[in-house]
Amino acid sequence: MAIFTVNVFYEFGEGGGISATTTDNLSAMARGDYLHMYGDFSGPGTNNIYARGFQSGVWTNTADVLLNSGQTTIKRISLSAADGANDIVLFTRTNTTGDSVAITVSVADVTPDTFNWNNVSNVEPNTAINLGSQRLLGFNRPLGVSVTNGYHLIYRGSRIIYGGSVENNDLLEIRTSEFTDYGQSKTVTVSVGSVPSKNISVAARTGPLIDQLIPLGITSGTIALKASLFNFFGGVSPSNVKLTDYYKGGNYVPTISQNSAVPTSGQIKLTDFYGSHTAYYFIIPPVGKSVEANTISAARTLTLVWDKGFSDWEIGFGAGLEATAQYTLQVSVDNNGAGTTSPTITGASGTFSTANTRITISQTMAQSTERLISGTLTIGARNVIDGTTQSISRTVDWSLIFYGP
Repeated sequence: MAIFTVNVFYEFGEGGGISATTTDNLSAMARGDYLHMYGDFSGPGTNNIYARGFQSGVWTNTADVLLNSGQTTIKRISLSAADGANDIVLFTRTNTTGDSVAITVSVADVTPDTFNWNNVSNVEPNTAINLGSQRLLGFNRPLGVSVTNGYHLIYRGSRIIYGGSVENNDLLEIRTSEFTDYGQSKTVTVSVGSVPSKNISVAARTGPLIDQLIPLGITSGTIALKASLFNFFGGVSPSNVKLTDYYKGGNYVPTISQNSAVPTSGQIKLTDFYGSHTAYYFIIPPVGKSVEANTISAARTLTLVWDKGFSDWEIGFGAGLEATAQYTLQVSVDNNGAGTTSPTITGASGTFSTANTRITISQTMAQSTERLISGTLTIGARNVIDGTTQSISRTVDWSLIFYGP
C-alpha cells in the first residue's frame, strides 16, 4: 500500500497561520493507502491544531485527530471505499485561518503495463535457474501472482518478499528448480492479476561442452566402487555408497553418449562404466566479495573468507563432487593503497590439493586511515582421478575499503 504525505505548517503571529502542502498526487489514492500528516509548528498555541472532516465510507476511522509538531499522524483509506470517492481534509485551530487538501479515491486500474520474460536455453544441469525480473508498473491495486513450475520473489524497496501479491513499482523475479540432467526442458507459466499468462520456455543443454568433459580413464580391468566411481562421479558419503547410486540419469551420472553402456535402472555392473565420462564445471561458482569499515573512532580489521565448507563454491555435474576435487587458491593484490603493507593471506596455494578449501584475506588499518585494497582471487579445480586432463577455474574481484577522515 502506498503512503501519501501532507506537511502541515503553523506559524504564530501576524502573517502566520496554517498551511498544508504536499508533493504527492492525492487524487491517486487507492483503497488501503495511508495519509501521513506531519506537523511543523512554531510559536505558542501549537497544542490545539486538528485534522478534521474524515468522511465515513472513505476512511477506516473518522475521528478528528490532534496533530503534534515533529510527529506524523496517520489515517488510512478504507478497503471498501468507492472508486472516485472524494473528501476534504481540514487543518484548523481556534481563531486561526485553516487550510485543507482534497482527497480522491482513484478508479481501480488492475492492468499493468506490458511485461514479458525471455525464453532460456543451454542451462547447466544442477545449477540454480533465475529467469530474471521485471518491474511492474501502471496499476493501482495489489495483484495476485501465480507461477506454475516455479516460484516468485518480490523486491519492494529494501524488502524481499517470498511469494504474495505485487504492488505498483514492485520488481517481480521468477525462479524455477534446477534440471537434474541434460536434455530436460519445462515451461514456466506466470500469471499476474487478470493479464493473460506468460509462458517461459526453459531448456537444459543437450550435452556438456567439449571442454567440460572428463573421462574416467578406465576401459578395462578393475573398477573400484569407492576409489573409482565415488571419487569420479561424486556422492554423499564413501561409507554408504552403493552401485545403484550410479544409474545413468540419476544424481551423479549424466545422460550423454559416452555413458551409453550405463543402465538407467535394473541390473548394473562395475564394468558398465568402462570408458564413461562426466561433466566438470562450477554448479555454484565463487563470487566476488567486498567489505568496508569506518576508521574515524578506532583502528579496524577487515577480513574476507571463501570456504568450500560454507558452499562458497561447488563442483558438478554430480552432487558432492567438490569433496573429492583438488583445488588451487591464488590471490593477486592489484591496488594496495599508498604506504600500505600487503594484506595477510592465509590458505593460498598454486599447487592442486584436496586440502585447499579455505582462503582468507585480512588487513588492519590505523585510526583515521583511508585505503582501498583490492585484487582478484582465482579458484582452480580438477578431478582427483582425472588429474591433468581437465581443470576449470573462476576469477573474482575482492576489495577491503577503509574510510573515515
